[in-house]
Amino acid sequence: MTTRNPLPDGRQREQSVPERHGLERAFVRTRLLGVLGLALLAPLGGLGPPASVALVGALAIGNAVVWAANRRIGTLRGQRVLGMSAVLLDAGVVLTVVALAENDLAPSVNALLAIVVAEVAVRYTPVKGFVLSLALAGGLAGAMAAQAAKAGADGFSPRLFAFWAVLIVLLGMLVGAAVREVYRQRAVAENRGAPSPIDLPAEALAALTRREREVLTLIIRGYSNPQIAETLVIEPKTVKNHINRIYSKLALGSRYEAISRVLVARQDASTRSGEKGS
Repeated sequence: MTTRNPLPDGRQREQSVPERHGLERAFVRTRLLGVLGLALLAPLGGLGPPASVALVGALAIGNAVVWAANRRIGTLRGQRVLGMSAVLLDAGVVLTVVALAENDLAPSVNALLAIVVAEVAVRYTPVKGFVLSLALAGGLAGAMAAQAAKAGADGFSPRLFAFWAVLIVLLGMLVGAAVREVYRQRAVAENRGAPSPIDLPAEALAALTRREREVLTLIIRGYSNPQIAETLVIEPKTVKNHINRIYSKLALGSRYEAISRVLVARQDASTRSGEKGS
């Protein structure tokens, strides 16, 4: 069962979610590829050696800090702060590249922001992800204005900005939603030695939706509601709604009863298997 660390005032501090540590490591590895890509892209985009070195260094150092912090963080709050810091790092580097890029390469560079939007869509629920994506689009407006001023163009084009903002947000959210679903499936499928809802009778499982089965799996692993929300990237209120429906469909009174029923089902299955073997 998952334990919690007590705070001085008697409140409980939620432990970090192992699956989110894994997700952060995946982002770190992806960011390493970004460092290499930026080292090649920055000079081609017209950025001078000082700017190129500064941006590549900032991304590389920031990535190293995220890696080290991810290994030490042991609370949900810490994971959330680290996740937002990582998004700000990636967004800051990409928007700076957009602002400094040569005008003829600007469209290609603008598309880099879609990668950050996809990252946001993986980390956060759809509503929060969309709000943060709009904030990133606002940052794009400032970067494009700086880009136009640097190139001596006629000025910032609202029409061009609207085109890129819509394209980047839609593309990033779609890619992020697909990756988030893959992450959810892998997170729930990981076997940590805990009982699984598979041990429940088939007719009981048939009454549950896929998301309800995922929530039940994490309940049986001993996850709290906030931990379930972080693992499945859904709102805490949504977790409560799923749990209420699970209790209703399976005639349960608490998460402890759910765990008990699975343990009993596993024991019964083991006993039947032993009788057949003898």
